[in-house]
Amino acid sequence: GEFHFLRMHGLSIYKDEDRGEGRRILRAMMEADSDEAPNYSGDEGAISSEGLSDSEEESSQNSFERDLEENPASHFADYHFSEEQLDWIKRSYGHSANFLMSYGLKFYDDEDCKEGVSIVEAMMSDDDA
Repeated sequence: GEFHFLRMHGLSIYKDEDRGEGRRILRAMMEADSDEAPNYSGDEGAISSEGLSDSEEESSQNSFERDLEENPASHFADYHFSEEQLDWIKRSYGHSANFLMSYGLKFYDDEDCKEGVSIVEAMMSDDDA
């Protein structure tokens, strides 16, 4: 229900401002869901454009689905990050929402996501040094 959804996002059901923020999050999530188109692969054992075999892609998809079941907003901000950045985030934080929230950023705010991209770029360059 609403209580659990708000609590999952660090918001209080007792504050009207937090409840409004919760509605904005939900609307953004629903909008993102309606914009996504299903991606089907027709050939068994084929290599996808990303270089993953069907079994690797299926394992990756299962991980993605588990993340969504645990936290529906876990991959909401993924489109802000490159594949390389998402791989780094997955190894260190699990998913983009965890990464952003760990820095006090909101995964549904474009400006916060841009700041998150800058942070991950700096951290990745530090790893390379």
